[in-house]
Amino acid sequence: MEIIKAKAKDAKDIQKIIKELTIPANSKKDTGFVDYNIPKIGTISNRIKNSNFCYVVLDRKKVIGFNMAYEQKALRKLDKDRDPIIIYFSKETEKDFIYWDLLGVAKHKQDQDLGSELTKQLISDAKAEGYKAIYAVIVEKPHYNPASTSLLTKEGFSRKKALKVRDLTFGIYKLKL
Repeated sequence: MEIIKAKAKDAKDIQKIIKELTIPANSKKDTGFVDYNIPKIGTISNRIKNSNFCYVVLDRKKVIGFNMAYEQKALRKLDKDRDPIIIYFSKETEKDFIYWDLLGVAKHKQDQDLGSELTKQLISDAKAEGYKAIYAVIVEKPHYNPASTSLLTKEGFSRKKALKVRDLTFGIYKLKL
């Protein structure tokens, strides 16, 4: 298995993983993407093209995991998508940060530390390029995801505040680099 920079052609495979992992807001499951906005393939492709921090995990040339994060300057280009969280971070006045949007691993490849490896790749590359912080969000209500929260805290992220979007509450986490 290898981690490489995502390419626009990976968008369809990334969307497939997002759909596989999406759960209803009232689900009893403790992991997954709470049904929010599943990005269209064109949106995912655009996000990949506009960021240096989107990665995929390949297993025999097949995408089995991904990580999507965006530099502050890229957020203004992505604002067209009208995602309230991207709009929130595009207005952030702090300089030199990355917004980490999504991390997903196909169900049949979970529990192999691939999420942790993708996280370490993002942190390493962000440090190497001189960024000062990484922000991430995790849904906290009506659904709480302990696996994602644990991953962030293990890597040194701390919860800074809550952000309410429609009927969901997101925890905003920050890692100082």
